[in-house]
Amino acid sequence: MWKLYSTSMSHALAIQTTVGSIYTALGKNPDISIGRIEYVDFDEYFADVNGAFWRKRKPFEHEREVRLLVSDDSQVALGLALPCDIPTLIQSVVVSPKAPDWFLLLVEDLTVKFGFQLPISKSRLAERPFF
Repeated sequence: MWKLYSTSMSHALAIQTTVGSIYTALGKNPDISIGRIEYVDFDEYFADVNGAFWRKRKPFEHEREVRLLVSDDSQVALGLALPCDIPTLIQSVVVSPKAPDWFLLLVEDLTVKFGFQLPISKSRLAERPFF
């Protein structure tokens, strides 16, 4: 997934969270629906207009995506800024296994600079497994 979602394996990071943390970080807003995407074969499955928000084609099943849908009839712009409690949202930050040490230090320094205390680690994916 590192290679799939990053243009630079040496400068990539992943933010880990949970659905509960997202919901709480966004103020438990009742206008926000959170749900897992259902991966379907659209040749055999019809998705109505509302259902299309919650479905994707089967080839993307590896993503295991979760989406948020904001129901706000007063909003007409293409985007919506929502207040978010970052320390509640982010469980941890994981830096790419291909990242140089200085990049990990940079992420740690920037986190502190902006006033956050978050667990930050380097992915162990490139380490040799213990047998």
